Formats: sequence, C-alpha cells, structure tokens
Amino acid sequence: MDHSMVRKLLEEALEELLVQSRHLLETSSSERSITADLTWLLRKRLGGWHVNAEYNRNHYEVKRLLLKKIQLGQCASCRSELDTEWQMELVQVVPDVIVHRQGTDENLLVIEAKKHTATSEDLERDRNRLDAFVRQLGYEVGALVVFGVGERPSVTIAYWVEKEPP
Repeated sequence: MDHSMVRKLLEEALEELLVQSRHLLETSSSERSITADLTWLLRKRLGGWHVNAEYNRNHYEVKRLLLKKIQLGQCASCRSELDTEWQMELVQVVPDVIVHRQGTDENLLVIEAKKHTATSEDLERDRNRLDAFVRQLGYEVGALVVFGVGERPSVTIAYWVEKEPP
C-alpha cells in the first residue's frame, strides 16, 4: 500500500473519530481511550492487517529503539544536527497504535498520539521515536496525531515516511 493511501485511510478514520468519539475528546478522556477507538476505526479500513494498541513486541522480543538520551528539561531540537555529544541508548518502546502483520517485518503504520495539552518535551520525544520507528524498524509511515480536546475537538497530524521529509 502506498504512503498516500495510508495517509488517506488514517485521515478518514480520524474524521470518523471526531464524530463517533466526540464525547471522549470533549471530556479530555485519556489518550488510551481515544486511541482504542482509533484502533477500532482503522481495523474497519485495513482488512488483512493487524491493528494493535500498545503493542510492545518485535517478533518474540521486546520492541526496542536506539534513541538519543534527552536530559530533563532539554529538548532535542535545541541542539545542532552536527552535535556529536548526544549519547544513544537502547530503549524499550510501546507505540500507541501500529498497523502491521504480526510475526513478520511488514510494518505499515506507527502512531504516537498526544492531547494538545502535552508538553513540548513529550511531543519532541514522540517525534524522535517516530523517526526511529521509520528508520530502524521499517515502518512505512509514522504519524504524530495531536488531539485538540475540550469544547472544539480537533486533530492535527504530522507524518514521517522514509526518504521523504516529515
């Protein structure tokens, strides 16, 4: 499935979520509640693919990524790309939602979700994770989905795809 089709299906699911799960967004329910509904809506659109929330396995092993260590209170975007002082660490990760074929290396979509009230550090951490999911584990598309909660629910999406800018 090409990247544009994956984006289209995700955007359709999110549009439906804004209608079907409006109460969750208006009441600022937990991210897990919101992404559980998103998982169900994606399953309807992606027959033949496994859509899992909080899936922490890479085959039979714990899912891990090599990520930059970020000190408390310091965001990764504050440093130059040429800075060689970053230390890397292998970190166990649990993405919010993934679309894949279990037991294979076929990884279609990884989603990290946040409410608009998230800190800039949390958003930066998810951006770094999405970049690593695409580069290290071969996900075709990564998406940072930010839910606007409260009286006027909304959704914004930033994408990561290999060989294309986010």
